Amino acid sequence: MPPPLRLALLGCGTLAEILAERVFPRLEQSVRVVAAVDVREDRAVAVGRMLGASPFATLRDAVAAVEVDAVDVRLPHHLHLEGARRAAELGLPFLIEKPMAPTLDAAREIAALAGEVRGPCGVSENYAYLAPVRAARDLLNSGAIGELLAVQGTRVFELGAGWQRDGWRLARGVASGVLIDQVPHVSRLMRTVVGEIVEVHAWAPPGPRAEDSAAVACRFESGAVGTQLYCWACSSSAAPDGIPELSLYGTEGSLAVHVSYEGTGGGALLQRPGRPDERYGGGTNYYDSLALCLEDWAQAVRVGSQPSCSIEEGLTDVMVLHAIQRSLADGCPAPVASPAHR
Repeated sequence: MPPPLRLALLGCGTLAEILAERVFPRLEQSVRVVAAVDVREDRAVAVGRMLGASPFATLRDAVAAVEVDAVDVRLPHHLHLEGARRAAELGLPFLIEKPMAPTLDAAREIAALAGEVRGPCGVSENYAYLAPVRAARDLLNSGAIGELLAVQGTRVFELGAGWQRDGWRLARGVASGVLIDQVPHVSRLMRTVVGEIVEVHAWAPPGPRAEDSAAVACRFESGAVGTQLYCWACSSSAAPDGIPELSLYGTEGSLAVHVSYEGTGGGALLQRPGRPDERYGGGTNYYDSLALCLEDWAQAVRVGSQPSCSIEEGLTDVMVLHAIQRSLADGCPAPVASPAHR
């Protein structure tokens, strides 16, 4: 076994705390956080204590003091480009938290920076690693529900207090709002199971709720059509318990993808007329997929391969986001750029 990849964790906010508690401890054989970096000393110290890592105010200070192989960037969305720049200046491969960036220009600059460092970079978008998502893809490809007719992606929930703590997710700005935060999840979910999205048409409510809710119609390369529904201001009591994050409707049946966050109750539910329901891809939850994503990238850095959570995949998700933003601004359908033009 090669030694664990030595990571500098850049950004010690809510997500870093969750990773320190629920994800990094299960990766001790492949990943070891040696530096906790944050401009707020109290947060760097707190996360560093959780992980047995030294706290630092800057990435450069960390690299000068301890041996670092790569950087895990968990900064607020609008600081992802800055984090990538800091890692690239030191020649270190990096993993960027989703979304890769809130704007297409920033995402493209991050992609350029990734090409300048020795070692693969990636984007921490975990939905392709969820067992129910992989099971749904395999079932669809096997013809289990016949010809695919319609697709529905749903992200309706109440944004938790921890995610609201620092205010930037709910602020009115280029990096705030439900779409920037959640489109990468739904894009990767749909792209993994159904295929590439080629066109979108988006709507948002008027006034202050424009940042909280949106509906998007989309067309896939295969010809299938679908919708994406977003809302993170819905009270937990009003949101249906166990609502599927992806529903697929075909000529011979349907599939519903349920994601479990705390337990192991998720799965891809296959329903066909005259046959008993079947569930596939259970036994894992959201935090398992975060660990799998990190481990995939860490292994790629160690052996010099490309991770599934590649920069190219992250850029494609930002292209979907960019098309949705254009549609909202223009009031018209917007094409998603083809891979050759990304």
